[in-house]
Amino acid sequence: MTLYNEGMRLIVVGVLVALASSAHADRIVDRCEPLAPRTLPVDGAKNVPLNAKIWQLGTKEGFFDYDVGSVTDRRTITVQSQPFDRNEDHPVVTYPLRDLQPSLLYWFHGTGTTISFETDSSIDTTPPDLPTVDEVQIELEYQPLERMPVARLRLASHVTADTALLQIAVTDRSGTQTVTTTPDHTDICRPGLRLTPGRVRVRVFALDLAGNRSASDDGQPFVVDVADPTAKDPQGHVGADLGNVSLILFGPVLLAAILLGILLVISLRHWRVQRGEGEPVSQLVADHIARAVFRRASSGSVAAAAGVVSAFVLHNSLLVIVVALIACVPLSAFIASRRVLRELGRDRARAELRETVLVVYSPNGQARLATSPRVIDKARAHAVPTSVAR
Repeated sequence: MTLYNEGMRLIVVGVLVALASSAHADRIVDRCEPLAPRTLPVDGAKNVPLNAKIWQLGTKEGFFDYDVGSVTDRRTITVQSQPFDRNEDHPVVTYPLRDLQPSLLYWFHGTGTTISFETDSSIDTTPPDLPTVDEVQIELEYQPLERMPVARLRLASHVTADTALLQIAVTDRSGTQTVTTTPDHTDICRPGLRLTPGRVRVRVFALDLAGNRSASDDGQPFVVDVADPTAKDPQGHVGADLGNVSLILFGPVLLAAILLGILLVISLRHWRVQRGEGEPVSQLVADHIARAVFRRASSGSVAAAAGVVSAFVLHNSLLVIVVALIACVPLSAFIASRRVLRELGRDRARAELRETVLVVYSPNGQARLATSPRVIDKARAHAVPTSVAR
């Protein structure tokens, strides 16, 4: 078996180990989504109460400018942000508005965004009803710490039509943390919370555009048992896109071993090629060898590219890295075969075989191409004239 094949076998073994580890990962949860920056009211909203606020999710500070008054007495008001939810990863700020007139269209130019909405004649002082919570699911990422990041927070709830935002308050034995979202986004990846495994209490509050919040003394907290991902058999934990514990701990070691193996194979092949004298071969045989490797490398590169795309679609970062490493093999063979064919086309080019490495010499330098005994034998058979073969 050639050194080239040994290297390929080493890479394949590494891939199988990685995929076997993935097969032992915890159950894959339904696809959740991280919180994205958002501004409320939505652009083009109508029937907005006169005491409404502008809400920005995912922003720590900012401002908005807007014009008020009549045509002859128009002035610009600038409002600065006020913190509402100090979640470190997903903060929320509000912009209290003033001097809004009924049934008018207003334009607001702020930090990185422009929105417009039309007011009605009402002033909203009635808080929305408390949401009805049917289910809460909390899953932690694996980290050997007392408090671990929440990988996924999912709740099933029912809200009234005047609810613009939901504030989720989670209390463990270390205290209470909050995250604010919208009613249409209640399956959240990495909500910016850190919890201690065990029993936690969850309360969900509804807010409208005016900032009225549902009464905090209504209803009972939803009690959730949060599994410990460091336990021997954690029930239902997931490391949102990070894989299971074995991949987290041994994934980098596995990739480093694959890279070192590739470097070792290349070094050994280079050392063996330098030893002894090469066997001269005709340009016809060399051309057959280079074109055979070129065809194999081309199909391999296409397959590897498709594998990388598939890994991206599956959102498996480790698989992307492993498949990209595999893609280096056919890609390097593709480049080497192209160079050998180019050198064979030059004047006074000659070729020789050193073990299973084709070396082509030309006035411009030399090019090397690793191959296999089977490819060499086929190239020699095709190069033999038909009359001689008979």
